[in-house]
Formats: sequence, structure tokens, C-alpha cells
Amino acid sequence: MRLLLSILLLQLFFSVQAFHRLGTVSGGGTSGTIYLIDSNTLFLAGFSTSGSGGVVFRGGSGANEVTATTGASLSGANMMLDGSSDWLNVSPIEVRTVNGDNLIASFDVPGNIQIPCSAEYLGRFSLNPNGPLSTYHALAGHVFFDASNRRLFVAGLYLDGSAPAAYMWLSTSTTPLSTGMRAGYNGGYGRVDDVNNLDVNVTYPPGGVNKDYRSLSVWCEDFTVSFGHVIIPVVSDSFACTEPDEVSLGNTPASHGVTAKVSVLGPNTIGLKNLYFDGNAPATWYWAGATSNLNNGFIVPSHTGSLATLGTLNNANIFLTLPTDYDVCNTNFISLYCTQASVSFGELFFGTSYGCSNCPAICKTAITEASVPTFQCQDLSSTDQMEYRYDPTNSLVTFKFHTCGLEANQYFAFGLSASNTDVSMAPNADVAVCQYSTTGEVDCSDYDLTIRSQCALFNGNSNGACPDTVFAGGVNNYINTQVETVNSLTTFTTTRAVTTTDSHDRDFTPGTPQYIIWARGGTFTSYTNDRWVLRHAPSDRISAAAPIQIDYASDSTCPQPLQCATVTQPPATAWNVPPLCIDSQNSEIQAAIGNTGGRQGYEAITGNAGWGIAWYLNGLLIPEVYVLRGTTVTFRVNGGEDPAESAQFHPFYLTNSFLGGISVLAQAGEAITETVIAGLDYNSVTETISNLTVGPYCEWTETAGIGDNFDTFEEYQATLQYSCNDSVSYGSFEWTPDSGTEDLLYFQCATHRLLGWKIHVVDSLDDCRQSSPATTVPTTPTVSTPSIPSTTVTMTTQTPPWLVPPVCIGSEEDSINAAIGDSVEGLDVWYLNGVPAPEVFVQRGTEVKFSVNGGNDVSDPENYHPLYLTSSTEGGILTLMNEGKPFNQTVYAGLEVDGDRVVSITDGSMCRYEANGSGNQFQSFEEFQDSLDYVCIGSIETGMFTWTPDADTPDTLYYQCAQHENHGMKIRVVDDLLDCYVLVALAGSGASSLLPFFSMPLFASLFTLLFVL
Repeated sequence: MRLLLSILLLQLFFSVQAFHRLGTVSGGGTSGTIYLIDSNTLFLAGFSTSGSGGVVFRGGSGANEVTATTGASLSGANMMLDGSSDWLNVSPIEVRTVNGDNLIASFDVPGNIQIPCSAEYLGRFSLNPNGPLSTYHALAGHVFFDASNRRLFVAGLYLDGSAPAAYMWLSTSTTPLSTGMRAGYNGGYGRVDDVNNLDVNVTYPPGGVNKDYRSLSVWCEDFTVSFGHVIIPVVSDSFACTEPDEVSLGNTPASHGVTAKVSVLGPNTIGLKNLYFDGNAPATWYWAGATSNLNNGFIVPSHTGSLATLGTLNNANIFLTLPTDYDVCNTNFISLYCTQASVSFGELFFGTSYGCSNCPAICKTAITEASVPTFQCQDLSSTDQMEYRYDPTNSLVTFKFHTCGLEANQYFAFGLSASNTDVSMAPNADVAVCQYSTTGEVDCSDYDLTIRSQCALFNGNSNGACPDTVFAGGVNNYINTQVETVNSLTTFTTTRAVTTTDSHDRDFTPGTPQYIIWARGGTFTSYTNDRWVLRHAPSDRISAAAPIQIDYASDSTCPQPLQCATVTQPPATAWNVPPLCIDSQNSEIQAAIGNTGGRQGYEAITGNAGWGIAWYLNGLLIPEVYVLRGTTVTFRVNGGEDPAESAQFHPFYLTNSFLGGISVLAQAGEAITETVIAGLDYNSVTETISNLTVGPYCEWTETAGIGDNFDTFEEYQATLQYSCNDSVSYGSFEWTPDSGTEDLLYFQCATHRLLGWKIHVVDSLDDCRQSSPATTVPTTPTVSTPSIPSTTVTMTTQTPPWLVPPVCIGSEEDSINAAIGDSVEGLDVWYLNGVPAPEVFVQRGTEVKFSVNGGNDVSDPENYHPLYLTSSTEGGILTLMNEGKPFNQTVYAGLEVDGDRVVSITDGSMCRYEANGSGNQFQSFEEFQDSLDYVCIGSIETGMFTWTPDADTPDTLYYQCAQHENHGMKIRVVDDLLDCYVLVALAGSGASSLLPFFSMPLFASLFTLLFVL
């Protein structure tokens, strides 16, 4: 209750006048309006007196008497009148004639008014600094500047109300500009309508102080014109503190580690130097009060303007500004206070050291111009905005992220692009992921985006979108994180050092613009103790087509504070994906990876946020699987087999956990509460995982847009394309549920969470068969895929995909002729010895001679194809270099790289294999190959290089095009060519349809047996 009362009082104080109108004088030849502006200053508005000696203002008596005298014969004067002492301690204030001491008027000074210690009169609204007063729309008013750097206020404001869109307006120039922004006006940011002699507060946007702005005007947004303005003076360094006294804050022994040095830097500005707080106490705030009772106080907003509870503070330097109408003249203490336990962890009583009589001697600025830079602003989207500032004194950058519609347990992420020349997420973008929970916890965590993947932990390695803390030596370098939510607007404030010692951080460069990335999405918070990120929606991220930079030297580009509109998005309707009904007649399931299908796919089906990929079983997106008890089910897995490629490493297993990701949980040190059913072994004693089921990576990819574009799964499914890294093998395991098997299980990925869905173990398949309509699984003519027997789902297939014979290179054949040609799909690929994109087997120690005819005209990049050998599955090293992108690959032959440039290259004149017709119309590879025409352009000039793999050469490499990506295929470096000869023989025998069901070692054994027989 005390907390709520404090917040309500705080809001009330913000609406109290920053000055006090004593009243109007009329009589005795004297007239005008009298204001008490600060503790010892009166302001006389439109003041006239006919007395020859003027008038005297007097309060108190004897030693406590306060007086101030005007000049004689004043007519409509506007003037500041300083008293001989503090007006707040005397009442009433009498107005008397100097000659004759005749009483003209008397005014009571309320005992509870809150006014500043000092203020400056800026004048009346005018059309230019030395020009006439404004007459537009009858605008009039006296504008004052609170020298404690908190606000402006206007006495006697008039406006006729006929202007269509008039607002209080702040500009950073002395002349009002349309690039300015609305100022707070009597507690809001609304229009200035019909106003008649009204006294008003004018407040700044969050984080603003007087020195950010140079003019205040009444501005019409519809016609972009000022009706009149005043100039706000520059804050002079001469007002800065010299060396304020420091007093210790904190108890002995320290409670929750609270220690700090406290300095009074201005009438309402308090500095906390080297502040420590362990963050473990609930409901702790900066707290101040006007009495000696620590329990009777109010919340002081943080240095960011936030009213959120305090988190961990480690050697922080904080500048607190007391709420409007409070200063050290009427505040008795400052503390770190826990409202839940009603206890102060450390406090400082100001006592009488800073009475109002001493206010003029106190610094009038919170901090010098050089050490409190202006917050700059950048619009990210219509619903997201960023402010940032660089503190050169402490080498810190502070960010404020404003975002609309963000809910608890969702995140807003912002940081530095992986590239210095454009917008790029991976490898190694450095971002802060900010989120808050329903229980009030707030956090901005350092993330290193090593690859475009969910964070995966396996065998001591970390990869993906991971917090820095999961890497060896990584730390979270974001400090002083706060969150504030007002209606649907969420504001995170956080600070980080410009340079850190963490190898997973990128440095901020205040002298140079930097490209940024941002996104928002869901987290695992609802499912686990960690708060790691899930994949963001495509629309909730930075667009590479519209890159944004932060530039600490540029002007702000936000026209006004972010305004959130109420937008209600209808819930997505889940697709009806047919189930799989498994019995002895239909007992095989092939598992591969694919897209989640947008809002109608994984997210709507499961009710969980996903990462953008999910399991496809027999070509269906996370179908519910019904297995008849006693049925032996065979799972054939193509989720990736290389742990180093964590984004394509998905061991398949069965579990009773709807979350999955057992390896991630185990390595993160979380308790393993799930039961593993099949697919891998987990030792709960040693907390180790073994015998994973993995196979070459196969994927269903979108070819016609995201799933949100399709009403049904069948429509979406028909556009998917199936491809594999290796078309001849897979991992597998068998599982037989019995009477003791749980009714509900899940198929999942061991290294990533939330990729799978339900398995129902049943005694009858009647319900499954009744809900399983016939569907057509899309076919993929370019790769060999396992021929999956249908369940109750009707599957139609084409003639089994062709087996393209490999190229076998050894002592008998050591030459490769490379040219460009059409693939079955009509795309450019390498032809080696007349075969499109074959796998190449090279026996170690063989000197391989490459002849290259892929085009040598650099001015025609579309037809320029230098050949090279690389560790990269994609190639395209020239394009990556030209675009300034990292090229994380090792070059083995074909070109020479020196640092970030290519110094030699292998190319030759263009020769092509051109297909006569679409590859899909041919029934065999031989028919397709017979249809090809080989054409060379101009005189033939052939590029050549040689390469000899030795014992240290990796087992797998790739031949690629240096100019274009994905033109090549694998090179397998082997000790003998037996496997290669087997595949050549099978390609010639038409046995390609059998290959998916047998592993290569098995074929090699059979082939050897034939020779023995």
C-alpha cells in the first residue's frame, strides 16, 4: 500500500505548479499580478504604480523581515524582484507604498507550496529574438526557466483556441523547426486549446534536460508554423560544481552490499558515486523524504527516468534528479529503500547543510555539458524507437529502447551488425536481449549470434544465438538495466562499456557510424528457468533493404516520442496437418527438417513459439503420430550429422518432454526431469548423452513464400522443395511400445528445443484413420530420398530420382574437365567430365589435374565461373570479399588468397552443357545426358591447376565457383576407391531406387563379397 501511495503522490507532485501565483494587486494607484517564482524572487507581471517612491513588498518583522522595493512610476512592467531573504518563511507578504507606508494588498504564503530554489525569466512569446511580441491567435504568457535543469513554466498563458493543432514545442535550435518535438503540457502531450490566463508546467520528453533544447514555442503541426517562441539559454560550464563534498551512503555492516559516495550537485540533483547493490532484495528503489522518518518517503526515478525496482549495481555512477517541486531545500534524506520489508539499506540525511538560504551557492547543473551528452533518437519502425548517448567521461553508452505491444516473457534485441558495411546477423553480431517477466524481473543480456540458429550446447561447445555467459570466459556486460511499462509502451534502459575484455563483444565506436540490427520475439521463459531467445517473426526485425546506423555525431531523427496504437491481431487458425497412423503394415517414419509454416504452422498447432524450423515426418509438418501398441517402428533420420554445423545438427529422439533439447539442458546445468524413450542414451549419474541417432541433413524448404500466404497445409506443402546434403544414407533406430509405455510421448531434437510434437500410443487406430484425409507428399526429383511406405496418408511419387554417377580419381584416372551446364531444374552447376554436379572421390596421394572452362570475362559476372576447392558448402568467395562480408572458409586449390584479397585465380573461356528440354521430362539420367549439347564460346582458352591431397587433407571438401554460390558438390578424400566404383556400377544398373535403404559401407561389403565369390 505504501508503494502504491508513493507512486500516486509522485504523479501528483509532477502536476503541481513549479511556481505560485500570490494574486492580483488593484488599488492605490497600483495594479498587476504577483508570482512567487523561487524561494527569494517575486515576479511582477503587467505591474503599474503611480507612486513617486514605488512600492515595497514586506514580510515578517525584526531580524526575520524580508523586503523588496520597486522603482517609481512603473507602467505595465514585467520584472523579477529579489527579496532580501527567503520569502517562504514569512507570511503574509504585504504590498505598501514607499511614501506613507500605506497598505495596498496582502497575500498569504501557503505553508505546503513547492517551488524551486532559483529560476530565470526568459521573457514573453515573440516572433524573433529582438522582434515584436506574438499576436498570432492572441498568444501571450511569461516563460520561466528552472535553473536546476528540470523544467520550464509559463505564467498567464493565453491562446484563442482557433488553431487546428497547437502544441508546446521544443527545438534544438533557437528558431523553432519542424524537426522539434512536443513538450509535456500540464501532465500530457496534448493540444493547447482555448487558454485564458492559465499558469502551466512545461516538461521535457523522457531523458531531456534544458541544455538539449534551445527554444520553446507554441507550434501548429498542421501548418508547420510557430505562433511565437522564447530562446532557452545555453547552460554555462561556469555553473558547474567545482568539487562537491562526498558523504558515505550505506550502513555498517553494509546491507545487500550497499555502499556509495553521495554528492549534492544541484538544487535537485544528487550524485551517487561508486554505487554497489547486490540486487537480491525485493522491491528496492531510490527513495527520498521530507522528514526524519525513513518510512515516510517517495520513490525517486532512476537516472533513466524509470520507476522500476533496482537490479544489481556494480560500481555505478548515478545521477538522480528529485521529482518536480522537490529539491534539497525541502527534502531531508536520500536512501536505497525496500518497500516490502520497510527497511533502508543505506541513507544520507541532508540536515541543515543545504537550507534554502544556501541554494544560490549550490551548482545549478546536474553535471557539466561535456559529461552529460544529449540522448539521440532513431526511429526503427512505426512501433519501435531507440535513444542512445555516449558518456566520454566514463566510456559508457546508454540505450533506451521504446517498443509497442511487447508482453512479459518476450524480448527486444538490439546491437551491432556482424558486418561493418551492412546489416548482417551472423557470424558474430553482438546484441543486447532485453526482457521482463510477469514477476517483475528485468534483464538485458549480452548475446553473440555465431550462426542463424537456436542456441545449441553439445559436447562442451556452444553455437547459435547464445548468451555470452554460455561461452568460456563470456560475461554479461550490460549494467543498470531498468524497464518501464505504460499502457502498451515498454521502455528498456541499459548501459554498456564502449570496450570490454570479452572476446564475444564488439566495440562501440563513438567516432564512426555503425550498422545495427534489432528484432523482437519470444523466449523459453515460459518453459524453462533460462530466458534464451526463440526465433523472431520476419516482420519483427531490421530490414536489410533499409539499413540503420547509429551515429553519435548526428542529429536526432525522431519527430516525437513514440505513440502506441492499440492493434489487435486475430489469432491464427492452425492448419489441419494429417496424422500418421502407424501399425505393422505402415511402420516406417522418415524424419527431416523444414520450415515451421508461419503463424498457422508450428506456432498455432502447438501453442508454442518456435525457432523457424521443425521436424517433418514422412513429408508432413509435425504431424501427430498414432502408434499401435506392439508395433515395431523404424525411424530413419536425416537431421544432420556434423556437430560442428550446429544449425544443421539435429539428433532425433523420443521423450516424455514437450520441450526436448536434452543436450542443451544438460550442458546448461539444468535438472533433467524428462525420460528418454528411444533414439539416444542418457546416463543420469554422469549426466552424459551417447549413441545419438543422426544422419545426413535433409530439408524441406519454401519456394513460394512463407506459410502465412497459404490457407491450408496442402497448398503450402505443394510448394516445398526437398534437398539433402547426402542422398545415400541416414541414421535409424527401432522402437516398440508395449503395455507399459506412456500414452503420450514426443519426438524431439536433442540439441534444440521445441522442434517436435506428439506421439500417441494407442490400442486402436480407428480415431487416427477417421481424421486422416488423403494428401499428396511433394516429390523432389533432384535427390534420392527414402521411399516411405504410406500410412493411411495416400502418398504419390514419381519414378525414383536418378542416381548421378560419381567421378572416381586415382592412379587410372587423374584428370577432371570442368565446365558449366544446366541442372535438372535449369540452374547453373558445374559439370565434371560431363556429369552434372557429381560427387568426386579422390584417392589420397593422387595428383589431380583440373581443366577449367567456366568463363573468363570479369566484366560479365553472370557468366564468370572460376573453379576452386574449399571447405565451404556454398563457395562464392569473390562475392563475399567484394561485399565486405567474412568468408569463413579454407581454400585448398584453384585460387590464392592473401588476407582479404585474391591474388591468383583459375578461369577459362566459357563452355556449357545445354539441355534440350526440362530435366523432369526424362525417365533416367542417361536420357537427360544424351539430350545435352556441349557449346564453347569463342576461342578455347583453358585454365588449369593441379592438387594432391595427402594424409592431412580433410575427408570432405567441395569444388565451387568463386563468383557464385552453390554451383558445386562434395569431394571425398579416401584411401581407396571401392565405394566409388560401387556407386558407378549401381548408377549403370538402374538400382538407384534401392540406394536410400542401404548404407555405403554395406554396399562396399556386398561388392567385396561378389569379387570373392
